Amino acid sequence: MTVKEVVETAKVLAAGFEAMGLTPPVQAEGREWRFMGIQSKNRKEWYLTHLANMHNRGTSVAFYDTLGPDAARYICG
Repeated sequence: MTVKEVVETAKVLAAGFEAMGLTPPVQAEGREWRFMGIQSKNRKEWYLTHLANMHNRGTSVAFYDTLGPDAARYICG
């Protein structure tokens, strides 16, 4: 992908994530946060999702297969 294609794809994903309410605001520590968990192997779609979260002022939370189900439950809890 070209840089322009990456930017455009991230913007479209960001708009879709926002429209679907996938990064709802959470109030904590006196400010607003937006989190999105991503479980995936390392690939371009992971990075595009991360860029889209950045467009929405969101924080990506990585769930790697190597962490196992107990770690994912701990992170979500």
